[in-house]
Amino acid sequence: MPVNEEPVITTVIPTYRRPKLLRRAIQSVLNQTYPHFLVCVYDNASGDETADVVAEIARRDSRVRYHRHPENIGLVRNFAYGAAQVATPFLDFLSDDDLLLPKFFETAMAAFERYPQAMMFVGETVEAAQDGSNPRSSPWREGVYEQPNGVSHSFQASTNWTGMVFQRVALRALGELDPDAGEALDCDLVLRICSRYPVVASKAPCGLFFYGGASSWSPLCNWIETHLRTKAKIESDPALSPGERARMASEMERWLVRKSFRQGLDRAARLARLDDAKAAAKVLQRFAPNSFQARLAKLFGTQSLAGGTARAAFRAARALHSRARGLTNFRHRRELRAVMREALEACGDGRTASGAERPATYMRTVGQIPASPIDRGY
Repeated sequence: MPVNEEPVITTVIPTYRRPKLLRRAIQSVLNQTYPHFLVCVYDNASGDETADVVAEIARRDSRVRYHRHPENIGLVRNFAYGAAQVATPFLDFLSDDDLLLPKFFETAMAAFERYPQAMMFVGETVEAAQDGSNPRSSPWREGVYEQPNGVSHSFQASTNWTGMVFQRVALRALGELDPDAGEALDCDLVLRICSRYPVVASKAPCGLFFYGGASSWSPLCNWIETHLRTKAKIESDPALSPGERARMASEMERWLVRKSFRQGLDRAARLARLDDAKAAAKVLQRFAPNSFQARLAKLFGTQSLAGGTARAAFRAARALHSRARGLTNFRHRRELRAVMREALEACGDGRTASGAERPATYMRTVGQIPASPIDRGY
């Protein structure tokens, strides 16, 4: 459908050999109640029917644009390339297996109108497993976060950019996306924007993100390394005062210690990934030397009897905690499943409000989704 007014938001969608899911992702953008946008698809040399699918949609709606790379440049560089082409004042990022909810842009632009000084809008993103199970969310508290308060809050909430809109000028000022951030590209951008600028948040559901299986998680040492890079960027940012840089670096250290500790122990106990516990022990020894947490992480990374016993005890405690949490979160999960159904139905998948399939059933009909950003191969 032709739209006369100039576009205000560009949605960047990298893709690789998933035309059926891509069609659904594009449709979720076209369903937006706010009409002034572009959808720019960046095809990583799929060599399948992807180009035909996008061309068919573009014939019906001129807001859809397509670019095909002559060769596969990888997921991260595809995101960075797409961001660099954006000419509209605002942009957002959408993976080809994820969805936007219909009022996302309308909610974001209303927030920017109220708080024009904000350089990032954060809406609630519902995250679910590949089959639609185990929905969860970590919404930000509603309101405005003056710089640099967003940094500390982002540690407790989500840095998933599926439900976020950015002002283009902020990315230019930061030197664009950093491909060296790897799969933590979204977190790197969010932390750097929060370190410099105010951000505005809403608890309105805005996006749906499907995450991969735990067995495909990338090594914890990669995650730690990329966040140490982000910390170094903030520490050397000339736009920040020395006091601001020191404060945020200290907060990032504490967060890295907590997150590495939890992830290292969890992966070692549940997935027998002892190298992740060793990576956690290494960062803990750096920032919290001789702490109990550092010693425990080191123990979890050993093949000793004591290490095995500690991991077994952790698994048992985690199982009890999960059951208790499941009972408390029952109502919340029911609400999240309703949001998922709304998002899937809005994409024209033949589901009706009266006879919608369960999200898990729907996901099985579209086929398995690759398990992690690294495996997506865009």
